[in-house]
Amino acid sequence: MSFSTSSTESFGCSPPNDGEECLNILNSTNDLDANSNEVSLTKEATPANEVGNEENGENNDIVIQKAKRKKTSHVWDHFIDVELKNGTKKWQCVHCKKNYAIVASGSTSHLKRHLDEVCLVYKKKRILSFVHVPPPRRGVDIADAIFKCLKEWGIENKIFSVSVDNAAYNDKCLKELKVLFSRHQNLVLDGKLFHVRCCAHILNLLVQDGIERIAEIIEKVRESVKFINHSEARLRTFSQIVQQLKLGGKKLILDCPTRWNSTYQMLSVAMQFKEVFPRFQDREPSYTTLPHEDDWEKVEKFSKLLEVFNAVTNIISGSEYPTANLYLAEVFRIKQVLDIAAQDESNFMRDMAKAMKTKFDKYWSQCNLVMSLASILDPRIKMMGVNMCFPLIYPGDEAKKYIEYVSNALNHMYKEYADVLNERDEEGSSRTSVDQNILMPKKSSGVLSQMAADVLAIPISTVASESTFSAGGRVIDSFRASLDPSTVESLICGGDWLRVLHGIKNKPKVKQVPIEIELLL
Repeated sequence: MSFSTSSTESFGCSPPNDGEECLNILNSTNDLDANSNEVSLTKEATPANEVGNEENGENNDIVIQKAKRKKTSHVWDHFIDVELKNGTKKWQCVHCKKNYAIVASGSTSHLKRHLDEVCLVYKKKRILSFVHVPPPRRGVDIADAIFKCLKEWGIENKIFSVSVDNAAYNDKCLKELKVLFSRHQNLVLDGKLFHVRCCAHILNLLVQDGIERIAEIIEKVRESVKFINHSEARLRTFSQIVQQLKLGGKKLILDCPTRWNSTYQMLSVAMQFKEVFPRFQDREPSYTTLPHEDDWEKVEKFSKLLEVFNAVTNIISGSEYPTANLYLAEVFRIKQVLDIAAQDESNFMRDMAKAMKTKFDKYWSQCNLVMSLASILDPRIKMMGVNMCFPLIYPGDEAKKYIEYVSNALNHMYKEYADVLNERDEEGSSRTSVDQNILMPKKSSGVLSQMAADVLAIPISTVASESTFSAGGRVIDSFRASLDPSTVESLICGGDWLRVLHGIKNKPKVKQVPIEIELLL
């Protein structure tokens, strides 16, 4: 379960009194300090500042004090002034402790570049809590545990959206959370963006439907690879045949059955050696799991389908860059692939595509505001993505209706943000339609940038890419399960924060890694 927080904190709530960090971003003013207009008189002056008075022979030594600017850039929320042992003063990132030279002009461009491109600690998510919820683990119980955690962190008024997988209890949990949060803040668009379904989990369900229909053939390929890898003599025989046929492949892959991306790798690599397996059987009579010619045709077509799912899952499951703006394009990509497969000449592919499209329509037949608004708020795409993709995803009349629905939601959201920001800034922002304000960026950039910051920060996947391919559940091993729940929470959360702090990636378990078998060439 992943949370996205709002940069405008709480809609409908009075602004906080403790400096209000978000105003540093919204109001990039260059106000002078209260003392900036003061002129100080000193008794000592440099020659450049000496003014001669020929009448009385006295010098009026006047030194004009330079005006000090307030630090209005948001980067100062992430950097502090430090002094090294040798006396040199530096700006230090509070996240990764990296030091940067102090620029005399006060420029912060290199600090912004550090936050955007270098400091992964600042950008990465954290596990805030790992709580044991006793059986029967109803949706209401999970909602209470989540709200308690957020209240302890003091961020119950800052939640913008919650991303969950498609378990039934999550629907009940989100319904309860929506009620609780609506009492503490006004949710954006009346909560229409609050519940986000994990896109990667939906893709996983689609793939599993396809794998079930080709399970027997996959098992033949898997057993064939196991048989060859069982002894060096068999591997040497297989390698000799590869050399005789002058094939380019140099390895076989044995998949992890619970990770479908490794199954895709195994099938795509085995396809390179489909001419080798029959010849290998001639030399090894005990080899009995040879896939037939028809099987290889099905493997080839299914592998091409999995190739697209594999690429899309890798893209939308990234944790170091925004993914919400990619949502619409990748869903459209999946829709196109399934439509093509549904028109395939083979009954096998048509039946598989039909089953997968049924699951696709279950989750994406209705207009998804998150993927639509995120695409529009990407300045490279704007309305072009919706106008191009919707007529191809939905029937004609529905496409027009959904485009109008998204446009109205965008304008409504803009007005909500403008109202909140106007309360915090007397100058405010223009409150006309979005289309007009796009033509007047100076008046609308503040509102649109806040909308983009909040919507594009929504995680459309609840797990990292290395976990989305797994059909197995995310469970605690038997050793940790025997510990006290508070100890488990300390280990899980502490390990996650330390890995982020030091830039360490969590390695997959050995059992979940596919085995690469090098041929003896």
